[in-house]
Amino acid sequence: MTSEKNATREGLDKLGKYRQYFLAGHSRWFVFVMGLSNFSLIFYNFLWVKLTFVPDILKNEFVFLLIFFVTYIPVVTSFGRWDLMKGTFKAETNVSRVVNPIIKEQFERFDKIEAQNQRLLERFNEMEKRQSGGWS
Repeated sequence: MTSEKNATREGLDKLGKYRQYFLAGHSRWFVFVMGLSNFSLIFYNFLWVKLTFVPDILKNEFVFLLIFFVTYIPVVTSFGRWDLMKGTFKAETNVSRVVNPIIKEQFERFDKIEAQNQRLLERFNEMEKRQSGGWS
């Protein structure tokens, strides 16, 4: 019975590992590239080409992509920086620290290590005081 549970647990762990690989590859890379391509093509075909005040030379796909990326990357990077520094990133991190069991365990371990380091530092300072008092 125990070996069956272990085999089931190993199978679930393996399945979970591959699920994480899929989600990371899908959401961080594939969907990012597909979403950006989709957005830029829709923007080009349904807005840029239809604008009457845009000169025809700027309606070339290459020129559009150049203009698009030269403006898009700094704007999105600025928004991302703002979110990390002053936006919701800090609140999301705090919530994930409480809700996500893996991150919660990591921070509990960090807190234990910090407490141990504090105790070691206090002992070291006490030993240093004793030695300096004895040598004077």
